[in-house]
Amino acid sequence: MKCDNCEKESEALERVSASNFRRNRRGATNGSIGVCDLCYKQFKLREEAVAKVVDSDSLKKLIVAGPGTGKTHTFRKLVESLPEGSKVVIFTLINNLVDDLRALELIPEREVKVFTFHGFCKNLLYAEVGGAGEFSYSGALSTLIKQDADLLGLEFEIDPEQAFSELREGEESISFYMKRAEYYRAVGYVDSVYRVFTFFRERPQTIPQYALVIADEYQDFNRLEAAFIDLLATKSPVLLAGDDDQALYAFRFASHEFIRAVFGNADFETFNLPLCSRCPPVLIEAAKAFIDNAIAKGNLKDRIPKDFECYWPEKFASMVNIRRFSMLTAQPELRLMLLLRMR
Repeated sequence: MKCDNCEKESEALERVSASNFRRNRRGATNGSIGVCDLCYKQFKLREEAVAKVVDSDSLKKLIVAGPGTGKTHTFRKLVESLPEGSKVVIFTLINNLVDDLRALELIPEREVKVFTFHGFCKNLLYAEVGGAGEFSYSGALSTLIKQDADLLGLEFEIDPEQAFSELREGEESISFYMKRAEYYRAVGYVDSVYRVFTFFRERPQTIPQYALVIADEYQDFNRLEAAFIDLLATKSPVLLAGDDDQALYAFRFASHEFIRAVFGNADFETFNLPLCSRCPPVLIEAAKAFIDNAIAKGNLKDRIPKDFECYWPEKFASMVNIRRFSMLTAQPELRLMLLLRMR
């Protein structure tokens, strides 16, 4: 018998919902299909990984997961498991990722709001801290204040953006920035998080409460943002999700050290989503070989260990193309055409 999903020969097939295998060979979208032992085993493994997150009673959770491993799917399952009427806030740092998560706001009977982290803080600045009508929000404020410092001949050892991001509250640059912002009756991108953070830190009774706070791409958060989430965690359950292998935002003073610190924190229960449905096996194996080689040379000593495997039920077609590709190495023009089709 052939698997209805990947057409692998199998002595027996498991009956499963076709909706769980979006790329099945039959093209079925409703009803059930029969799948081989490999497709079924990996499907169950992915479902079990998600269930561990959803079924956990921990108030502080960390998901360490590589790209394409189903974080958004897991977020959805977790939100759906909450009681009706639950208030959930989800934030990340990049507008495009917010767009990807926006569909979670449509989960019925739950009040879900998705923000960029700075959008979330701006909302709180006006809704909780107070300021509507008292000061304006301007993305150009930081540039204006830097120009003021230049005109006054002031040079700071640490500039305001870095001082705010690294929570260096004793730095002269922060004091100067805040005074100039008060003069202009304005708040900017760089200080909005700090203003809300200090307001809640000094008035813990005002920290908002949610049924769940989800912070995605946590490896890209800086010290101030991580400290802010720590404040939220004093009143609400939190789920952090990220991957120290994907830390890219050092230029905005983010660091993988924060997600690694959470991984080593006994207050957090840690989970892994091990199956990637974005990349074909050859890319995953190449990435793993690269990492193994780096570790063998004494690098990546503090890296968080994580499983990362190809999710076969959605990538079997890529394997077929790769086998075809390996037979066309003597024909460059065909190899190029196949690569373009595989993208």
